[in-house]
Amino acid sequence: MQNDPATDDAAIAKAAAKEARRKKWARRCNIIGFPLALIMFCGWETVCLKNIPLLTAFLLVAGGFYLMPVQFCFEKLNIKRWSKIRQLLFILFVFLPCFYAYCCLWIGVMHFLPVTAISERTTYLTGPRTPDGKMLDIPGAIARRFLPDCPPSDNGFREVVQAFGFRQVMANVPEDQRDDMARRLYAALKIDDAANGDAPPRVAFESVSDFFEKHLPEETPDETTAGAPEKERRHVVWEAVKNLYDLPLPEEHRDLVAQWLTENNAALDQFSESVRRPEYFVPFFQDTHRYVLLEMFDCYDSFHREMARGLHLRMLHSLEQGDFDRAKHDLLTIARLAEKRMRHPRTTTNLILAFSIRGIALAATQNMLQYGHANHEQLTTLWEELTPHLYVFSQSDALFLMRMEGMGLLYNIGTGEIFTSRGKPSLETRIQQFACGGLRYVGWTPVFQKYNTRINELEKIVEMPLSPEQLKILDAGNPFKRKDWLGADQGVGDFLKYLLVKGFVQAGPDMIGSMMTGIGADSEATLFSYSTYRQVTMTRLLEIAFALEHYALDHDGNYPESLDALVTAGHLAVLPTDPCTDGEPFRYRLREVEGKPGYLLYGIGINMQDDNGIEGSKVDPETGEEHRGDDMVIEMPQSEHDA
Repeated sequence: MQNDPATDDAAIAKAAAKEARRKKWARRCNIIGFPLALIMFCGWETVCLKNIPLLTAFLLVAGGFYLMPVQFCFEKLNIKRWSKIRQLLFILFVFLPCFYAYCCLWIGVMHFLPVTAISERTTYLTGPRTPDGKMLDIPGAIARRFLPDCPPSDNGFREVVQAFGFRQVMANVPEDQRDDMARRLYAALKIDDAANGDAPPRVAFESVSDFFEKHLPEETPDETTAGAPEKERRHVVWEAVKNLYDLPLPEEHRDLVAQWLTENNAALDQFSESVRRPEYFVPFFQDTHRYVLLEMFDCYDSFHREMARGLHLRMLHSLEQGDFDRAKHDLLTIARLAEKRMRHPRTTTNLILAFSIRGIALAATQNMLQYGHANHEQLTTLWEELTPHLYVFSQSDALFLMRMEGMGLLYNIGTGEIFTSRGKPSLETRIQQFACGGLRYVGWTPVFQKYNTRINELEKIVEMPLSPEQLKILDAGNPFKRKDWLGADQGVGDFLKYLLVKGFVQAGPDMIGSMMTGIGADSEATLFSYSTYRQVTMTRLLEIAFALEHYALDHDGNYPESLDALVTAGHLAVLPTDPCTDGEPFRYRLREVEGKPGYLLYGIGINMQDDNGIEGSKVDPETGEEHRGDDMVIEMPQSEHDA
């Protein structure tokens, strides 16, 4: 039976009309879908030509998809007439592999691009660069600004590593990174390559805490530690060590202190000799891409901190024995160590730990003034030798270090190195690193630009002179405290608006930048500016404290009624002022401690409020009430509670 030609023509016409409608809707979907996809993935800013690299990348990806053989197959092979199984097999074994191969090709091409453009607008500096020229050499930029250019033989840290050994100096390095870091450190310090990082040290050192942990007799637990043996032991050791750093030394621990000094005097002498070399700094020796995260381990700073505590304890022992010169030698070693660690930081972590060593030096200086019983000549000589080591790390230097470290972290995320920065990379971390490179340049350049724009705003603030006005701006006008990094608050509507403006591709890097900004607000930007005020305040307070001791020597141990008397008596040329005020003098009043004449000298602190000479928390011995304050204080003499 033959088919009716009219019926066949009608079927053909119907199919043709259906195909025409399909193509019409396909064209409409393409016309509407392409801009929508552009806005969804790249954002309205890109549509407005504010991110040309990202727009170019999107056009290449979209164009490549339409040019793929898969598109041809869909059109010419007419797979819609295939069975469901054949369509599924086609999608699984043809379409998806081709699409995956194209994505891998795209990511591979992106890996040849830099993370961001290198310019003053995006990276602040244009050099030095890594060997491939694609990235700013962050460690090189920091070294150029902070590390001295001197031969390794003049670097005291080289002697420390040779004498104490890598394992002892870098005690906190993860075991799986120890060999690689030892090799790099020896190369940077030009120590014999054949040196064994695990070789026993020529000089052994045991920290005061570790020594007391091993030798302190067991005690009955108190209410705060009962039922937790490890906590009990740590609490007992902590209390015992804390009470060592004042005179007189506790009777029950004198034998242990004498034993510790006998076993560690040689180590303290060796360390003191090394610190007094022409320079003392830790060179960069980690992999350039990984330095930021590796520096989070306070590898060598814990060693330096324990050495400073050991020198402080020996200084107190010397003062108790009446050996002023030996005590002064140890004090100046601590002060020089703090100065060198502060002059030559490599990361903000280094800088914070340098501040802690400076704190040890300040406490030791007050001990010298209280227990040294120095004459005029000794006081004058001590101040002259101590002053060069009272280095103040400037706000601009802190901001530069913060900027470089922040960009280093952005580089780590943008390159995917953040996934392989600790230990040996696995296949999984390699895949993550490879995928992370898909947003190079197009996703990260705006983030770098915004990050440096924000710090440039903060730079204008730190260029102001130290004053209450600057403190107020740092607290209220700090650009890192604004909540507009995403261009939105916490609301869902604002967040969707932000996605519309930025697009999914830009939103990820931008959110990472937002988190970094929040960290900068609370832990870096204002922290280091405030530390500058603290350093300047304590330096000025020490100058006044030395003048007060000179005055007391001339007046039978009595201190003046007011600080103006120090200028009148010629012990100060000009009375230093409190940097947290508008040129006001420091607060000062006389007091007695256990019948001994003394004084309370303090600055009001960065909160710009007079907390009545309270620094931190303090319990009133009469009422038992706890009071808190932010003042910066020197008390003489220190009562047992204050110490």
